[in-house]
Amino acid sequence: MGMNETGYMLDTTVFNHVKEKRFPSAVFLGRKICATHVQLDELGRTRDLTTKADLLQIFTDIAPASLATDTPMWDDSKWGETKWRSDDGLYEALLRRIRVLDKKNKPLNQSRDARIAETAIRAGLTLVTDDPRLSKATLEHGGKVLTLAQFSTLPGPHG
Repeated sequence: MGMNETGYMLDTTVFNHVKEKRFPSAVFLGRKICATHVQLDELGRTRDLTTKADLLQIFTDIAPASLATDTPMWDDSKWGETKWRSDDGLYEALLRRIRVLDKKNKPLNQSRDARIAETAIRAGLTLVTDDPRLSKATLEHGGKVLTLAQFSTLPGPHG
């Protein structure tokens, strides 16, 4: 990575919006794009088989670098794709904030969002998400965030 090159962590919402809004996956070319097993797992749980195939193809086309999550979650994390948990409380703080903002009882989804945000923050990546709750929680905990629309208007990586 060059001195001023930023890396980006794509939230699961991005892959859905690339599909729904027909965003060209070419907007990601030439940039340092990352994801964790969480996003791929979420896409893989899509019930509609055609939609699932489309989303997995978009993931393959974008080809994000795979980063290990910073916090393992029993029965959800993939062995070898997570690190041993840090004890600084970042994950727990993100999870608490996401739960407050979300107001729904979806502990596993909220944990997945918190792990994506934590990994982005620790890796110094800008989180690209269209989820306002995840965006707010990430910003409040020192992360950088762009929506997909904002990301797509960035000047090209080589010019």
